[in-house]
Amino acid sequence: MKSVFRKKFLADYCSFYISGDHAAKIPVEVERFGFWENADCILVQCLPWNEGKTELTVISDPSAFPSGPPALDRSLPTPNNKVLFYDANYDLFEIAVPGGASRIRIWTNYEQCPDKVTVAVGG
Repeated sequence: MKSVFRKKFLADYCSFYISGDHAAKIPVEVERFGFWENADCILVQCLPWNEGKTELTVISDPSAFPSGPPALDRSLPTPNNKVLFYDANYDLFEIAVPGGASRIRIWTNYEQCPDKVTVAVGG
């Protein structure tokens, strides 16, 4: 099974979402700089589409996780045994996970409008 996924994309609304189900409610209130969260979904701010592509790297192998503290570290419900990564208009990735909740850690190269986002799933 592949453990590192990379995709460059233009984010229509300067963000993408991470959740365990497409039916998850998208967060609308800012709780911390760069991320909006609720119990079921994480909104990650990224580079506006008109400024270029955002590079998203998703890693599921703990030996490949970045060093240093992540900007966000939390558990996310994954009732369908998968973590979904998607934009307002299309799916980016889907990662299979073993349990009903998955640890999500996120590193970005900038606090505001990052063009490189790395997400570790599990571990």
